[in-house]
Order: sequence, then C-alpha cells, then structure tokens
Amino acid sequence: MPRIDFYLLRSAKFRKREAFVCALCQKIWQKHRVYIHTENAARSHQLGDLLWFFRDDSFLPHVVLPSPLANKTPVCIGHQTQTVQDLRPVLINLTPQVPAFFEQFERIVEVVTLDEPARSQGRERYRTYQQAGYPPEALTEV
Repeated sequence: MPRIDFYLLRSAKFRKREAFVCALCQKIWQKHRVYIHTENAARSHQLGDLLWFFRDDSFLPHVVLPSPLANKTPVCIGHQTQTVQDLRPVLINLTPQVPAFFEQFERIVEVVTLDEPARSQGRERYRTYQQAGYPPEALTEV
C-alpha cells in the first residue's frame, strides 16, 4: 500500500512550488528513485531546467522522459499518462488529478499551494486517494 503525503505550501507562486520540489528531490534521490509527474511537456522541461540550476553547490541527476537514460537516472520527469517503465519508489505528482498509475509507487507526494484552484484540486485528490482505500498519512504545512 503506498504512503501518501500532502505538503501544503504557504506560497501560491509556481516558482515556490517547484523550488520546494527541487529541495525535496535533493533529499530523496540518493536513497530512492523519483518520478515527477507534470501536466505537459513545457512543465516537464521547465522543471528539468530548474533542477540543473537549483543550487550552485549541488547537482540533481535527472532526465525528461522519454529518454534512453531513464533506467540509469535517479530522477525522471514526465507528463505522459501511461505508466512509468521501471518501478520508482517515489512519485511526486504536480498535476491537478491523481495519476491512474499511482498504485505502482511506494510513496506519493502531493504538493499543494494555497491559491483556491490548487487547494480545491488538492482536496479532490485527497478524497480520491481515500475513496481508493489509500488514506493520506501526513498533511504537512511548509
């Protein structure tokens, strides 16, 4: 059963959300493989660019899917609706809906900003997980 964590960000800005995701990946990638699910190709590439320059003193090895290096890279970013080819323990969902393939992950991270559309979509995802029998375990405000 996947563990589902929701993070509520005090800022509604897109950049703040993505910076938080980069910081979270910085903590996770050395121990667990990560798949970041975005809404579209533009968001995937935007996040990929941000991961290159997130911090001056660090590097987050990542690829934007599709990539022949996906199986060898700890962080993958994608927007396709089909399942990820190899099982990655951690899914960071940046889309408004619950991905249909969420059950193949050990941990799901949802990042919600405080603007009303994002909060409403976050509540809907929370209910979707609950109704599927996977109640979120943590609700953390940052």
